[in-house]
Amino acid sequence: MKIKKAHIIMLIIFVSFFLIFYQSKKDNSISLEISNDFIKKFSINPVSNNDDSTTFNGKYRNLAIKIKMLKGVTLNQAENYISDKMFVINSLYREIDSPYPGALSNRIECGEEFKPEKKVNAPFDYYIAYASDRFTYGTCSWDLIEYKSIIYYAYCNKTKNLYQIELFMPKNEESSDYEKSLKGIIC
Repeated sequence: MKIKKAHIIMLIIFVSFFLIFYQSKKDNSISLEISNDFIKKFSINPVSNNDDSTTFNGKYRNLAIKIKMLKGVTLNQAENYISDKMFVINSLYREIDSPYPGALSNRIECGEEFKPEKKVNAPFDYYIAYASDRFTYGTCSWDLIEYKSIIYYAYCNKTKNLYQIELFMPKNEESSDYEKSLKGIIC
């Protein structure tokens, strides 16, 4: 009797591992409704889901990707969202009054080399920015910067979904090949 229970438990464990492995290997670009060969390389998993958006995170080699899918937005709403998002990111780099003014400085400012770089693209511009080891923007010191990030947007007319794609690479890595890959995304 104990042997049968052990076999049943082992079978359940085996089937569970098989299903988990199968789920992790499925084509993530289908569930995202966007696709290209570059995105398919990432092991992507959903990390949060609510009524109006779903967020996915993924890894591939020394790259990390964060994809936020905003559901059911018009093109005008997408443009407003991007404008608001970039306003928030750019505000992290604005000059401000020092909370402790002194003899050396009454203002705190971030050098131009740290500020996001706007890249003209149709239908939406994209941005190159530096990020910390926690994937956050606004870092203005080379010793605190871990990543270079491409903040890219793709809009699917058919489904009315906006995709905010943040690709993180080592800070000294050239981004031009990754930019080309992101431009090749299709719905």
